[in-house]
Amino acid sequence: MRHINHNKLCMNPSHLRLGTIADNNRDMVEAGRQARGINNGRSKLTNENVVLMRSDYQAEEKTIKELAEEYDIHYNTAKNVIQRKTWKD
Repeated sequence: MRHINHNKLCMNPSHLRLGTIADNNRDMVEAGRQARGINNGRSKLTNENVVLMRSDYQAEEKTIKELAEEYDIHYNTAKNVIQRKTWKD
């Protein structure tokens, strides 16, 4: 079920719509309710980490591999941060 008022606790049948998991996920993203950055409970990085990573990389002080090891993240995660594919803010 999809909650059209974005309130998981709401049980008003008129606020519910049939839909797939994909529909529900799309609703979440469109409503800005997706956990991103530090709001994602599984994130190992903070905003400060991201700023430092990009600064160290731009100054050619550290490679992506070194940053990944330092912050205990996968190489591709570090690469996506540096390339602003993730942590875009």
